[in-house]
Amino acid sequence: MIQYYTIAQRLETVRCEIHELAGKKIGKGTVKSFYYGEGDPKFNTVMSIMRWIDIKEITCSLNNNLNNNPE
Repeated sequence: MIQYYTIAQRLETVRCEIHELAGKKIGKGTVKSFYYGEGDPKFNTVMSIMRWIDIKEITCSLNNNLNNNPE
């Protein structure tokens, strides 16, 4: 069964994962503003979000490799 999430749930997930990764709190509004390209986020916030994106991409790539190359 496919589970659908609201934009608020997705933004909260991103916020919590960035907090775990960076060790600093990021507000809901900050993630939402970044997603929609609004405002002028602080450099450290942008770097935290970009690091989270990099980790997600690496994890996804590794999972794809494992699924496509069973031993």
